[in-house]
Amino acid sequence: MAALAISNAETFYVEENIPFDLTHDALIFLIQKDRPELVHGQDFWVGQKVLGDQRISPAFIMRWDVEDAAPPTQEKLDALALQYESDWTAITNTPTQEMFEEAIQTLLDEAAQARRYTSGDTLATYVDSTNSEWVAEAKAFVAWRDAVWLYAYAQLDAVLAGEREQPTIAELVAELPTANWPDET
Repeated sequence: MAALAISNAETFYVEENIPFDLTHDALIFLIQKDRPELVHGQDFWVGQKVLGDQRISPAFIMRWDVEDAAPPTQEKLDALALQYESDWTAITNTPTQEMFEEAIQTLLDEAAQARRYTSGDTLATYVDSTNSEWVAEAKAFVAWRDAVWLYAYAQLDAVLAGEREQPTIAELVAELPTANWPDET
């Protein structure tokens, strides 16, 4: 039998009975939980209406090229969402390495900004300044920055090795070494 291709008839869903936002990634997740053999971008395409960087609609199926099967009905999607709610929640509530790195970089940049530098990167460039106060601050910052990243990556390695549970972002940030600024020692 020929493949069923619905390219001009998009399949829209409502979030009314779905216990989480029906984002692009959530819809792909649900479809693949129901049909693990399907490949997004090959067997089906999911879209989402956005305005700027804001989502303005639930995700929808833009195209469905699956032999002998129609896209999931609203009722099927609602049932899948309830069945896999805890799986989706676990996936989306688990911070990624990128999220940890962003939080740590924000901490470093905010510390530099509190001392009237544009960012941590900017502060680090003052290590060769002709102003001795700025040199001292830059050296203190670079030493602290290095200690922070060494600690953070050691904790990542410990999590990956199963030596510790994955902390939350707030827990890890609270564990990080503190800066020893020259005017505070």
